[in-house]
Amino acid sequence: MMAWRLRPVNPRQIARIFLTHLHDDHTADLAVLLNRQWTDGRVDPVTVVGPFGTKRIVEAAVVFGEANAAVRLADEARSVKPADTA
Repeated sequence: MMAWRLRPVNPRQIARIFLTHLHDDHTADLAVLLNRQWTDGRVDPVTVVGPFGTKRIVEAAVVFGEANAAVRLADEARSVKPADTA
């Protein structure tokens, strides 16, 4: 995510992600990106495409954000869960 700070890209506007392979240097920030998008108000689904194993990584990203989501759903009265948008 550090590289995005150098470019004029709003991470919330990223709707499609393509992973060429599942090395950690290509996937480590995925959970942060997906959860941050939701925290910042994105409600539209994000499409993540990649090789075998990508679905499990996306599912793990949703699990990663469950505690954050539970608190925000209660504190901020949100109605859309991250799993509804990933």
